[in-house]
Amino acid sequence: MTIRLKLLFISLLSLAGLLFIGAPAAWVINDLGRDTMGALQHVTTIQEHLNQLKSAERTIASAEYSENDIFSEIKQQLSLIDQANKGLDETLAGYAHIVADDEQELYNTLKTKLALYRKTNDTIASKSREALQIRDDFEREAKLREVRDLIYGESRKQIEASEVILKTIASKTIASSQSRAHIGLLLVLIASVVVTAMTMMIAWALGRTILRPIHAMQQGFDQLTSSHDKIAGGTIAIEGDDEMAQLADRFNNYLAQINANLETDRAFVAEAAEVAAHVRHGYIGFRIEKKSSKP
Repeated sequence: MTIRLKLLFISLLSLAGLLFIGAPAAWVINDLGRDTMGALQHVTTIQEHLNQLKSAERTIASAEYSENDIFSEIKQQLSLIDQANKGLDETLAGYAHIVADDEQELYNTLKTKLALYRKTNDTIASKSREALQIRDDFEREAKLREVRDLIYGESRKQIEASEVILKTIASKTIASSQSRAHIGLLLVLIASVVVTAMTMMIAWALGRTILRPIHAMQQGFDQLTSSHDKIAGGTIAIEGDDEMAQLADRFNNYLAQINANLETDRAFVAEAAEVAAHVRHGYIGFRIEKKSSKP
């Protein structure tokens, strides 16, 4: 494997480690956020419907029954009550699909309280409609007084009890979400440490395979430059087939060429010395036949 491929593999390994860490972290945060926001949205919607019902009931209870538009006012509020009850039923049905296991008991209690309130609310609506049919002022006033007593009595108590449960559910949902977030982030942190350690170990191992031939070349250079006598027979050990091995092979070829030139020059110098000795003794017919590496 070449050095480029090793470096590319280390880069890809680091990227894979980041993705392995980042993807679960993003999934945990997104999943927790989606569940928490979904639950809180349903709780908020239920509270909004209860507020609409309370407002409609209080409007009916506080209406001046001597006014001429009393009938249209009560009819309008009864229509609002019907719409709010329908929305409340739909929201409760949707919340049943996402309620957490540890909140199931609270949800069942809320559902029971709202069922009781719904009966009281239906009674209020029924008596209000009956009052609209009564023509006698005193009888109508008596019937509406019953409606007023229900609104300020049972209805108020049941709504307050439901609102307490809603607040408890909201607080528990947030606390549960925070707890699960802490656990999820702890698991992600542990996974991060493990993946980072594994990535560093693999990168260190690959780094050693990259640095080993460099150290081998450094040692080879030190051995070659420590003594002139070692140049003639010295070479650098070659391991693998990467760029460093190719560089070491080329350098060995270069050393071989230097050694060949040195041998040629030694032979030339030896012959030149021999010819010079003959000339000094008067034998001028001798010639140097050898060639220098650098003529």
